[in-house]
Amino acid sequence: MTLFDSLAAVHKLPAAARPWLETAALLHDVGHAVNYQRHHKHAFYLISNVDLPGLSDRERLMVATIARFHRRSNPDLTHELMTPFSATEARIVRKCATLLRVADSLDRSHHQPVQKLVLASRGRTVWLKAKSKQAIDLELWDVEPETALFREVFGRTLVVSGER
Repeated sequence: MTLFDSLAAVHKLPAAARPWLETAALLHDVGHAVNYQRHHKHAFYLISNVDLPGLSDRERLMVATIARFHRRSNPDLTHELMTPFSATEARIVRKCATLLRVADSLDRSHHQPVQKLVLASRGRTVWLKAKSKQAIDLELWDVEPETALFREVFGRTLVVSGER
């Protein structure tokens, strides 16, 4: 949850959104059990149709939608999956999904190569340095397309680099 905590001044999300993002991060790949290619859609279905203790039905739907947008379609406010939400809830889902996409990209190999993130923000730029003991070329390549969404959602340029 380093991204959420370190970027609080950038995302300006309520503290209540942290467990929603954390739950979506833990469950976003659950759809692999059904189908790899469309696992994001299956994750949405599975999460939205299971009882998750501690979450209301509304919160569960938000978590499912955050997980759904971890790949492929961008979490646009006009997407049909955003229609059940108020404008505030849809913005929360959009921001959380964007943070999840960045975090997911930084673990593209699924070997957790990034050991530490160092974040700094000044003006309209956010610098994210991913520290690792091994090459993270795949992760750096995969996170690059997410920087455009980050800029669109947060109004800031995201500069990502790696360091061993």
